[in-house]
Parts: sequence; C-alpha cells; structure tokens
Amino acid sequence: MKKRKRGYVYTDKKHSLKGAYASVMGMVSMTGMIMCVYKTVTLHGEALARFGVTALFALVLSIVGVITAFFSLMESGKFYLLSYFGMLLNIITLVGLIWLLVIGR
Repeated sequence: MKKRKRGYVYTDKKHSLKGAYASVMGMVSMTGMIMCVYKTVTLHGEALARFGVTALFALVLSIVGVITAFFSLMESGKFYLLSYFGMLLNIITLVGLIWLLVIGR
C-alpha cells in the first residue's frame, strides 16, 4: 500500500468578485443601519430626516447586495464564502430595516 503524500492541494478556484462586492455592500448597509439606530437612541428617539435617507440608502444597497450575492452563487469554479457572507449580511440588514419599519408605525 502506497502512502499518500501529504501537502497542499492547489486549485484554480478563486473567490468570486461579485461575492466580494456583495460582502462590502452588506457591511456598508449594516454599518449605516447601526449608525442610524445609534444616533436616534442618543437623541432620545428623535429621528432626523437624514437618518431616514441613510436607512433608505441602506435598504436599496442591501437589496442590490442580495441580488449580487445570488448571481455570484451561480458562477461555477469559485469559492462561495464571500457570497454566503454577503448574502447573510444583506438579509440581516433587510430584516432589521423591515422590523424597524413595522415597529416604527
């Protein structure tokens, strides 16, 4: 029986660029949402118009991020870690913003 040579397995796979874009969009949108909530809390519940604009921007960016992550998962021969991470961040941001919209009524 031949012993298997241990070592690195080299591959041609690379991380998806669309997945990286989706991750960045998720981090930016989540940071925007967290900052809006934090500033609203520090102002004792007084939400300014610029917080609403920032939350709307985060919502749009999050939707685009989910779509980009979905398309990056369709690429073959790529690593999907960044795609899944971007999709997770964007979905968490979407759920959080929808939750804030429902509670804010």
